[in-house]
Amino acid sequence: MAVRYPGMRDLSDRSSDEVRCPKCGRPNPWDRTYCMRCGSVLEGYYRRELERYTQAYLRGRIRGVRVQAAADACPRCRSVAGKIYKPHEMPRIPVEGCTKPTGCRCCYLPVPS
Repeated sequence: MAVRYPGMRDLSDRSSDEVRCPKCGRPNPWDRTYCMRCGSVLEGYYRRELERYTQAYLRGRIRGVRVQAAADACPRCRSVAGKIYKPHEMPRIPVEGCTKPTGCRCCYLPVPS
């Protein structure tokens, strides 16, 4: 049985096999990290990483997750980068309010225990 934090969505619901790109609207397979058309980060990435890092956190393998922003990241992405988050507190990627014309290029990195 998976442990769930209060307010955490049920990640087992994968009723849709596609996820739409937040930047260009192209449908992509659920398990893709980046859009096949424009390269923006897709919602499926957040869901997969949340599931993976939650399990690692609960097993004591990591003490948290940090967001790595690209060198040329927008101010909004830089504002969430570098901090250590518990998995259920990590900001969504793509970062809401990202103003990078080519789309959000942030990623998650585990912080070892």
